Amino acid sequence: MEFLVYIGMAAIVFSILGNFSFETIWNKARVATKDEVSQNARFVLARMSFAIRNAQAINSPLAGSSSPALSLAMLAAAANPTVFDLFNGAVRISEGGSPPESLTSNEVTVTSLQFLNVSYIGTPGTIRIEMTIEFNNASGRHEFDFTERYYTTINLRKR
Repeated sequence: MEFLVYIGMAAIVFSILGNFSFETIWNKARVATKDEVSQNARFVLARMSFAIRNAQAINSPLAGSSSPALSLAMLAAAANPTVFDLFNGAVRISEGGSPPESLTSNEVTVTSLQFLNVSYIGTPGTIRIEMTIEFNNASGRHEFDFTERYYTTINLRKR
């Protein structure tokens, strides 16, 4: 009888340890997924912010309109124009007519990217960026399902 009680207690302890281990592994995967999406978003938005702040003017979209691509007039001829767009789930940049380069990793997919020119007359210019990024969940496991939407507004520097 005591043997059965010990086996029952051991089963309860191992069950608790197993659940704890499973939750730890699941949470680690979830955090890594969120970090990948967040790091890609931060990098893309920082690169866009730098370009917008240092631009001379906004080529497109026109004031009051929106577009999935942003074209900026830059002071440096080698970077004029600088264009950001979305192609096959990746945010790309092209400077001075050079071939586009991807700004996002293969671990994520950008499902939407929208630029809204909210500039007022007589101001250097203001762009609102809306972007949705999701983690590429090739395994189909639910702990890797993560999508986040990002918004920011950036002003051109007054020159």
